[in-house]
Amino acid sequence: MIEVEFAKLEDAPEALRPLAEARDSKFYVKLDTGSGVGVVSAATAATELAGANKARNEFRDNNNELKNKNTDLLAKVAEAERLKEEHAELKKAEEERKLEDVKNRGNLRQEDFQSSVARAVEAAQGPMQKVMDKLQSDMKLAQDEKVAAEVRLARKELEAALSTAGLKAGVDEKALQDFLHRGMKVWSIKDGAFMAAKEDGTPLYDDKGQPVSMDEYAASMTTEAPHLFKSSGGGGAQPNKTGGGGGNNDRGPRKVLVNPTAREIGDNLDELAKAKMTISVS
Repeated sequence: MIEVEFAKLEDAPEALRPLAEARDSKFYVKLDTGSGVGVVSAATAATELAGANKARNEFRDNNNELKNKNTDLLAKVAEAERLKEEHAELKKAEEERKLEDVKNRGNLRQEDFQSSVARAVEAAQGPMQKVMDKLQSDMKLAQDEKVAAEVRLARKELEAALSTAGLKAGVDEKALQDFLHRGMKVWSIKDGAFMAAKEDGTPLYDDKGQPVSMDEYAASMTTEAPHLFKSSGGGGAQPNKTGGGGGNNDRGPRKVLVNPTAREIGDNLDELAKAKMTISVS
């Protein structure tokens, strides 16, 4: 549990204002991060919230795109089935027409009649077989694309859930891809639910014999891979290791966002993550 400090109530994101508590001429909002108790600046909290919101929005957009593709694939399958039935009816009608035409020719011997029927059927089957082969190929392709889309959708859902748990536990945004790479080896979706398992497929359980939750997994990584997490020392800004007065590791002074809105934070998320920009709240 952490408390985010704001000098003024309007500095807090609108969604968090109802949770703000006035104290000592300032305003505090409690957030459950699962990583201890403390007070952090609005800039730090805003960066973490913006990162989580960005991951959520990317997942939502990708999810909508995959759903639209899935709908198109289902429509293709339905159209292929309709064409299959339609061509079957045309084939039957063509065979009946040719048979009737043969019968109307008059006094043919029985063997000539049967031979004519066979030729008529063969002549009708050739083009129709090509149509049926093409339909079957299209149907298989549509089914394969549907399965691939479902796999991509499931992966996006898993990555979004892991990102949320990791950021909540304090994973550094720059190390998020490393965290996801590790997590995707452990987590999968079984029967619509997230499940953690060992390499041999054995499910992972907590001390109470319950399946490990994603938040518990993220918290355990602070011991297994502590370098993935933000430093827990100090509440203020860290000194610049280059010795420059307010500079960064690249060139020139850092840009400063003074009392930024949530939108301004989101628009400059990449710059903030690269430490090329800082936030000042008064």
